[in-house]
Amino acid sequence: MNAAPHDDTCPHFSVLGIDEICDRFEDSLKRGERPKIEDSLVGCPDSARTSLLRELIKLECHYQREDFRKRFPDLDPAVLRALSAPVDEPPSTGGDRYTLVAFHAKGGMGRVSIYYDGEMHRRIAVKELHDDHASNMEVLKRFLQEARVTGRLDHPNIVPVYDLVKPTPDRTPFYTMRFVKGRTLSEATGLYHGKRLGGHAVALDLLTLLNAFVSVCQTVAYAHTQGVVHRDLKGGNVVLGDFGEVIVLDWGLAKLLDAAEGSEECFGQIPDGAPPEHTLQGVVKGTPSFLAPEQAAGRNDLVGPQTDVYGLGAILYEILSGRPPFSGSSIAAILELIGNSDPEPPTALVPGVPTALESVCLRAMAKSPSDRHSSAGELADEVQRWLAEAAERSRAHQERERFFNLSIDVLCTIGSDGVFQQSNPSWEKTLGWNRAELMATGYLDFVHPDDREAMGKEVDAIAGGATQAAFENRFRHKDGGYRWMSWTATPIRVEKLVYAVGRDVTARKDAETALLRSQERFDLAVRGSGDGLWDWDRETGESYYSPRWKSMIGYEDTEIAHDITEWETRLHPEDRAAALAAIRSCTEGAATTYEVEYRFRHKDGSYRWILDRGLAVRSDAGVSRMAGSHTDITVQKRLEQQLREGERRHQSALAEMTAEFARYRVEGEGLK
Repeated sequence: MNAAPHDDTCPHFSVLGIDEICDRFEDSLKRGERPKIEDSLVGCPDSARTSLLRELIKLECHYQREDFRKRFPDLDPAVLRALSAPVDEPPSTGGDRYTLVAFHAKGGMGRVSIYYDGEMHRRIAVKELHDDHASNMEVLKRFLQEARVTGRLDHPNIVPVYDLVKPTPDRTPFYTMRFVKGRTLSEATGLYHGKRLGGHAVALDLLTLLNAFVSVCQTVAYAHTQGVVHRDLKGGNVVLGDFGEVIVLDWGLAKLLDAAEGSEECFGQIPDGAPPEHTLQGVVKGTPSFLAPEQAAGRNDLVGPQTDVYGLGAILYEILSGRPPFSGSSIAAILELIGNSDPEPPTALVPGVPTALESVCLRAMAKSPSDRHSSAGELADEVQRWLAEAAERSRAHQERERFFNLSIDVLCTIGSDGVFQQSNPSWEKTLGWNRAELMATGYLDFVHPDDREAMGKEVDAIAGGATQAAFENRFRHKDGGYRWMSWTATPIRVEKLVYAVGRDVTARKDAETALLRSQERFDLAVRGSGDGLWDWDRETGESYYSPRWKSMIGYEDTEIAHDITEWETRLHPEDRAAALAAIRSCTEGAATTYEVEYRFRHKDGSYRWILDRGLAVRSDAGVSRMAGSHTDITVQKRLEQQLREGERRHQSALAEMTAEFARYRVEGEGLK
């Protein structure tokens, strides 16, 4: 109930008044809440307390009766009225000390009701023995033992017993204890799994249940130190209070380890038609679905602390899977399964159950007591250790989330099922997808079909133990196109996740594609060229010689002179000065091009005539790069040489003929 704020100077009552307090109390009941009467009495003066308390009790009983009518539609109206009869007069310290407020629950031996203790001014729980068991000495013995065992266990998680009233000829026995308002652990577990199936569960809900479970384990461990084995551990016997209390109830089947041999009573058999959640009190003691194998077999001589460890494991199983470990059409069928079958692993029922917790749970439920945890405390330690690691993982998750939101890179975590677990805002900026859209689709669905096989190999490498993988793929943009993404993936093995960092490298891939095409065109031009092409980076010393260039001089790559001094030694001595002068006109002068012919020594020792054309690329620091072409003009030079020699021979012959003709003329004149 949402109470108005109050303090010492402004009491609750003075703000609202009786009518408004009752209206708010009733509104809370209508919403299915369980408001506390004590909260509504805050600040109420003594003069009005009696009237207000009467009205609040009437309201609570009325709605309790409505709840009973829904739960038990066949219940006799007279019984219904008796169970939840409103109180006509307010509780009083005079007369009877205890006044019935409401019926709460009933079990095999008795029923629990809520009474108002007029002497202590508080509500209490009163457990009474059923009238039809009043003459059964074995049941009476068990009832009194339950009260004494519960009172003997002094622990914050065990409800304290205030008073035990023994039976008299005209009154059945009862004992009073603290009333804890809340829900059972089974109810809380059912609520969590209902939210989970509806897609609304959060990790905190499971952690809350597991923390409560650890408290139950520690409570049972304490009971064992006191020589008490519970024997009927189940979620229905644990109450989670409205203010964080965890209370282990119903010690009616408790076994005292220090009891004399043979004092363990056996009364009755399994009742025909008893529901699976019914607590059996015969040869087989406990609730069928949560029984340990030794209990199911009726081996009470084997019942000990490890029996409770099994029961705790069964509670943990229900927390993880949302159902008891075993179920069947009859109690006999359930007992058969307990003795001969293993429970279905929780991970097979609920995807995402932590495997570490599943292992803890199944170990606690081992068939043989010696295979279970050595104590309830050890079981608590294992779950608590997982909770501590979970808290650390949660902190890491939060830190990762903060980092995600600040990063300009595309960041994500992906589960072992290939589904996104986390993503950052950069996804929407880079690829158009928001977080909800990513979480609804598997990672592979976004990857270009041609890239999936290669990426799958990298993922397999991580699964095989690799510490990191780097790959590139085409990732689908929301606009329908694809972007090239470069990924670095690292496994987070403790969480079974892969952490991936991605960057959009589409511009680089486009440039690489353009460069590749340009390179292909260049290679084609080089292969089609009759000239030998070369390129020399003066800053790095790197040089390139085309295949045609190398074929001109006969040297392989490793034999080509990359040093200018060595290159000079291969020039013909008669051409060296002219060749170097032409090149230096570019490297040291103002010229940007040169052209020169010279003879260059071939690998076979002969010389080839080369027409060398060069181009210099200048920067602020001078010539940084040179490139050019070599043309083998040896044949041309030989033809020119032959032409010159023929011309020379022709001129010589012509001169001889002219001289001969001149002599002939002289001689002819002389004859005349």
